[in-house]
Amino acid sequence: MKLTLLKQIAFLFLLFISPFFGYSQLSEKIHFQTDKDIYLPGETVWFKCFVFFANKPSTASTNIVIGIYGNDGLLIQKKKFPLIDGTCAGEFVLPDSINSSYLRLMAKTINSINPFQKTVAIYRPGKAIEIPYQEGSNEMSVNILSENTTVAPSINNHFLLYAQRNGKGEEIVAGIYNQQHLFVDSVFTNQYGYANFQLTPKPGEHYYAEWKNDKGISHKTELPQVGSQYISLHSEQSKNLLYYNIQIANNWVDNETLTVQLINGMDTLYKASIQTKSQKQITGSIPLDSLQKGLAYLQLLNNSNQLLQQKPVLLQSPKFLPVIRHTGKSFSPKGKNIVEISSTDLAVYDLSLSITDIQFSSNEYNHSIYDDLWSAKANGFELYNALSLNESKYIQNVISAFSNLRIIAPAKQKQDNYLQWNIEQKDHSPLPNAAIASIILADKQGKKQFLSLAPENEYIFSLQNVLLFDSAKLYYSILNSKPTTEKLKISSTGVQIDIPEKIAALPTKLVDQNFSSNNNSVKLPYSLPNENYIKKPTLFNDVQTMQAVVVNSKKVNPVTKRLIELEDRYTSGLSKGMARGYQLNVIDDPNAEMAVDLFSFLSTRLGMFIRGQLGSRALEFMRGATSGDAAIPVLFVDDTESSWDILERYQAKDLAYVKAIPGIVITPTGTSTSGVLYVYTRKGKDIKGNENVGMVAVKVKGYDSSKEFTLPNYNDDNSIKQTDYRSTLYWNPFINTEGGNTVKIEYFNNDISTRHLLVLKGFDADGFPFEIRQILE
Repeated sequence: MKLTLLKQIAFLFLLFISPFFGYSQLSEKIHFQTDKDIYLPGETVWFKCFVFFANKPSTASTNIVIGIYGNDGLLIQKKKFPLIDGTCAGEFVLPDSINSSYLRLMAKTINSINPFQKTVAIYRPGKAIEIPYQEGSNEMSVNILSENTTVAPSINNHFLLYAQRNGKGEEIVAGIYNQQHLFVDSVFTNQYGYANFQLTPKPGEHYYAEWKNDKGISHKTELPQVGSQYISLHSEQSKNLLYYNIQIANNWVDNETLTVQLINGMDTLYKASIQTKSQKQITGSIPLDSLQKGLAYLQLLNNSNQLLQQKPVLLQSPKFLPVIRHTGKSFSPKGKNIVEISSTDLAVYDLSLSITDIQFSSNEYNHSIYDDLWSAKANGFELYNALSLNESKYIQNVISAFSNLRIIAPAKQKQDNYLQWNIEQKDHSPLPNAAIASIILADKQGKKQFLSLAPENEYIFSLQNVLLFDSAKLYYSILNSKPTTEKLKISSTGVQIDIPEKIAALPTKLVDQNFSSNNNSVKLPYSLPNENYIKKPTLFNDVQTMQAVVVNSKKVNPVTKRLIELEDRYTSGLSKGMARGYQLNVIDDPNAEMAVDLFSFLSTRLGMFIRGQLGSRALEFMRGATSGDAAIPVLFVDDTESSWDILERYQAKDLAYVKAIPGIVITPTGTSTSGVLYVYTRKGKDIKGNENVGMVAVKVKGYDSSKEFTLPNYNDDNSIKQTDYRSTLYWNPFINTEGGNTVKIEYFNNDISTRHLLVLKGFDADGFPFEIRQILE
């Protein structure tokens, strides 16, 4: 049986590095995007969560638990969310009386070995912002990696220098010196802490980099030792070509035929023989159009198939990241801004967008998606993390550093299936023959889901993959077996994921314009929020969630008015609207109480025809199908697409509202060309009597629901008079640009912002996470 890609890579890598390096376990990585880095008491922390495994969105974990802790380490609140294709979104509301100077978010899935943590700051009036730090972990480290397996003397070699502190890149200046302490070159790292440089080392020579930490103390980092292999291999990727360059020193004595090959696990993707003759530099290219994307190895071998040089390369599709245009600019109070986001077809997905006052962004608290995908260890860099860095020119340098990289072996992932329950007899005895369980899930709004379950085995009914929010009543029974029903019990069997009630509190240091340490002035990494923000109403969230009020002055007749009330009460999303079709007020129809058969009742009221036999009936439009023939519409019960046999369980008195729309209809689950029938059952105070007689009921806890971010509408003259101190101006965790769409974002400025920070995160066409930060000014 063929090994998986990652297992192939791990096996091959082991052949070369097992004598020197061990393995670490590959687990799910979690990244949080919060709408900003600094919050005021009373604001809402909006977040989007990305979970990925082997650099792609994870589909194994379907549950995530998220907690928020104060600076004393005590758990303030925790929530549980479902993961859809490795993402979820939600919020935490901060109390106006919050006492913490910072908050820590913690998240865990069944497949994340270590919980994810992110820190955000709380800015309180009259108090400086405090930055938490880990004692003893604030030291800067510098690593230098070689592109080739062996550093080749007398010819040009490529190196990567990486400076980091607490897992984040640092900008430094380093000097390169030989063993006689003579200056050779200087190196400057970028904002991610990387610098690539070239060096032609002498045989037997040793080299080191000298650099200073933030206290001015000099440190030295040795370069990899110069080997005895007088040949080097360098590569760069551009669009759909992988270019390679071979350099040969004058004292090279090997034979004249070399082999260049590209391998992926056990598969050879490319192989070519090269006659060196008197050439000292050879350049070639490998087309990548038809090759599988991902990690591969470029190798250089001699006539005896001896490996001379090897380097990992990451084969990637051309990047088509979104293009952001600020087409409508207004930084005046309550001014209207327009941002357009466009991308090529299917190039990016799972986009999340925040636009905030830039004063609430901080280098100290800024958490890039790259920070969670890259780390340096004492015995080398982790290859998995390096692969996910989106800056391609640095990726190739990082992964080419073969000598210090560690492969991360994939762990076997556990699969959880959203919410799960088992139903079994209390005495654990076998179920009756041909037993079928009837299940009703009724949420707090009265909406219901109907399920019929066959036994998982002779003892248990298993209810899996349930997406349920808030709390609900779960009714269950075995059809035609009331005595057995009373002996049943239900138990939650979903994977238990938990986070601690208390974590260790971190020491803090103040960050203020007057803060000093060792008599050296500390530059403030951000400007403190404008004092105007502190002049806020007592209940900050009343302003943060302002909505425009729409007043309709048109008069409507009582019948239409009642239909509008039912429409507003029962429908949502794409099912909402009374533009065409037929609306039926069942809740006020006196004949509904006396109707014996629901199909006959609906057929008479809607002018539809009954097709099929009792137990397998459906209602049919005679007009409205695109073909002009009879059409059985798609059925939705309480906005959930359902099979027609569900209606056999209802009576007319159980319904509140019905809509029948013939023809082409866009529904919540797609487009129907045969019409749609929306049926809404009574909920809340509209329910009369016990609709689930003979069934056992238990209250169950679902997922925590999230609310929608709301925007003020300053096109309205009344709302423009309100004072606006919002620091988060726009938040949308679900931006959709599929199909080459251009998404147009409109938002209003607050009363005092002059510069905005836009942050867009998501996955590219290869499934690699990316991040775009853009200042709007």
